[in-house]
Amino acid sequence: MLKTKAIKIEQAGIKMYLLSLKINEIKQLLEKKQLLVDVYDPLNPTGREGYQRGIDESRIKDIAEFLSKKSDILPSLLPGSIILNCRKGETIRYDDSTSEIIIGDDACFHIVDGQHRIRGLERSKIQKYEVPFTIIEGLNIAQEAGQFLTINTKQKKVRPDLQLRILYHQDRENTRRLIDILGVENWKLEALTLCIALNDKNESPWRNLILRPGEKREGRWKPITEANFVDTLKYFCSSESSIKHLPLEEKEKFLIQYWNEIRKIYEKAFTETDGPAYSLTRGLGAGIFNTLAPAIYNLKLETGEDLSSILEPLKKKIPLDYWRRPHGKIAKLGGSQKTYKTVAEDILKQINKFLNYCDEKQFNRLTKRTEVKAYLRILEKARSLLSPLILKSAQDISERDWNLMGCCVLIRLEDAVSVYVGKSQNAKKRLSQHKWYNLYAVKSCGSEREMEELEMALYHLVKSEFRENENHPSPAEYCPFCGR
Repeated sequence: MLKTKAIKIEQAGIKMYLLSLKINEIKQLLEKKQLLVDVYDPLNPTGREGYQRGIDESRIKDIAEFLSKKSDILPSLLPGSIILNCRKGETIRYDDSTSEIIIGDDACFHIVDGQHRIRGLERSKIQKYEVPFTIIEGLNIAQEAGQFLTINTKQKKVRPDLQLRILYHQDRENTRRLIDILGVENWKLEALTLCIALNDKNESPWRNLILRPGEKREGRWKPITEANFVDTLKYFCSSESSIKHLPLEEKEKFLIQYWNEIRKIYEKAFTETDGPAYSLTRGLGAGIFNTLAPAIYNLKLETGEDLSSILEPLKKKIPLDYWRRPHGKIAKLGGSQKTYKTVAEDILKQINKFLNYCDEKQFNRLTKRTEVKAYLRILEKARSLLSPLILKSAQDISERDWNLMGCCVLIRLEDAVSVYVGKSQNAKKRLSQHKWYNLYAVKSCGSEREMEELEMALYHLVKSEFRENENHPSPAEYCPFCGR
């Protein structure tokens, strides 16, 4: 039996109790199997045996780690109430004289909202912790499912931009720390922080060119909204980015330097007089160059060249006229994330001809061959792995926390470029053994066979003048791309 202080309230004729439970009390209820979850069973298509989603182990792990860490900027708080329903109201009793709820050993509570928090609490290392609970009395399973549906469909996500902006202006250092703690998957928070910095800092070429939420243009030229600019940073800030491990401060510093070099090349596009005639400072231009930025960062790191030298070829290869609205070669393209990546990759190959090592003609030839049709997914995966946009600096290997079976592409930068493709059961160990390369890319494989097929596809897609592999990957006699 469990007895604790509680507040009794009533809504629509339904009794509810507001209380807190300590972590040891929660574990006690779990051990006695008094906390239950009605999980939907896909093998029972009528859904009569459950309505809840299954357990997501990654969410439980994240909550447990969050609770176990200590941080002054982000205290490990779970202020939201966990909601339980006691279908058999007679198994609990409320004492009005003492304001206590008495939970019998035969009481069972179905978790309406909070199953991952409960399991995260159970798995965490903390010893002392109290959590708010709401116990509803007497709902049947249909009413319970209705509450679950309401909670998970009617709640509106809060936009964090205003709160983050206020924190940024009050304490920039703690804002950066907060974003780093929240992790790279929260790419919009990081992107918004970078956007605010680019728009506010005197040394930024974007200063006062980005329209803030609720701000009136009042005749001033502001070519892009904050929401649009944040979206253009999606790849730069996402977990896919080749510089995702960099501290936020370093990313901010680089972006300002990078865009200052772009402004020097396309100066007219940043002026109020001529800028409106070009799409370079609109979503399309910002999206393309922000998507290109991680590759430029790694190229600078590995070649030792300065940004002006790396970007110098833009003047001739991608002239300002390409950005002229509405019919310029680039300006006429749509502004999707796919377009950003396609154009950014093309620009990268043009400003550094040695990064054009993937044989696109061979890729097109192979995709049309009948005997290769069954291997199109492998071929496309190989093409993706050979994109210079995803190349990472070899200097960050020691910081990588992964261990996977897969294929890798290694790039050596000297007077020319040489490309080596390979496979390994332990990609990180294999990459650590090679000392000669500057840039790399790696993709995981689900089986030994997929790994062999991907390595063979890579071998065939790297242009022979760049390819360092002397021999065809084994088993060569079973290669679907040779045409034998």
